[in-house]
Amino acid sequence: MAWNDTCASEQTIITFGYAKSYGADGFCNSTTAYPYYIGTGGGEGGPSGCATGTPSTRGVVGGTCAGWSKPHYQALFGMPSDGVRDVPYVSMFASDGWELKHQYLICFTDPNNGGAPCQGNPSNWGLGGGGTSYATPIVAGIQALVNQKMGAKQGNPNFVYYALARQEYGSDGNPNCDSSLGPHGASRCVFHDVTLGTDSQDCKGPANCFLPSGTYGVMSKSDSSYEPAFQTHPGYDYPSGIGTINARNLVNDWGSAFDARASGENEN
Repeated sequence: MAWNDTCASEQTIITFGYAKSYGADGFCNSTTAYPYYIGTGGGEGGPSGCATGTPSTRGVVGGTCAGWSKPHYQALFGMPSDGVRDVPYVSMFASDGWELKHQYLICFTDPNNGGAPCQGNPSNWGLGGGGTSYATPIVAGIQALVNQKMGAKQGNPNFVYYALARQEYGSDGNPNCDSSLGPHGASRCVFHDVTLGTDSQDCKGPANCFLPSGTYGVMSKSDSSYEPAFQTHPGYDYPSGIGTINARNLVNDWGSAFDARASGENEN
C-alpha cells in the first residue's frame, strides 16, 4: 500500500473503525488520532508544477508557474498525459512503524547509545524505523548490485526502469504483479504495482484542503468536497511511481532493457 502515517490514510481509518478521515466526527479530529497520526508523514508525489515562474498565491501552483518537461522515457501505462515530469519514479517499503506497526528493524548493539544485543526475536531488538532515509540507500544498494552484475557503472537508471516497466505492464497493466498479492504474485515481476491507498495527509490551510468541520481537514483536489490528493491505481501513479522493486529480478533482467538507455544516456 502507499506509505501514509497520517490520519488521512484509508487503511488506518479502517483499522480504527472510522468511516472517514475528515469532519468533526472523522478520524483526523478524534482523540485516537492525536498526536501520533497528526502531521505530515508518508509518500509524496505529483506533477512538476512550479519549476520555473512565480505563483500568484504563495505555496499554491498557479500564476506563471511551469513544470519541467516530461522526459521521453516517462512513457508507461497509467502515466498522466500532463506534459511534465512526474515523480516519484520508483518506491520501496518505507513504513516507520506508526501505521499497522510495520517497519525496518535495526541491529544496533552499542549500549551507550540506546543499543541492545541483537539476539532472539528481531521484534524485541527495540530499534526500528523507515521512510526515505531507509528506502533511498536500499535502492542505491540494489543499483550497486546491478553494476556488479553488468560489470560496469550503469549511469542514470531511469531509462532502464521505464523500459522494464513497459515490458511488464504493457498497454493495460499486469494484475499478476499487484503488490496486494504478496507472495502469491507472479515470480518474475521486476516491479510490484502498488494499487492501494493515497498520499492524502491532514491539513489546516485554506488551499487544497477539504475542511468541512473540526480542526483538521484532509488534502484534496477540491476545497469544497473530498477528492483525494493522489490515488494509487494500476500502472504508474503519484504515491508509488512505477511500484516497488524486486531486487533479484531487477538485477537479473537489467540486461534485457539495456539498449533502452542508448537514445538518451546523457539526459537528466
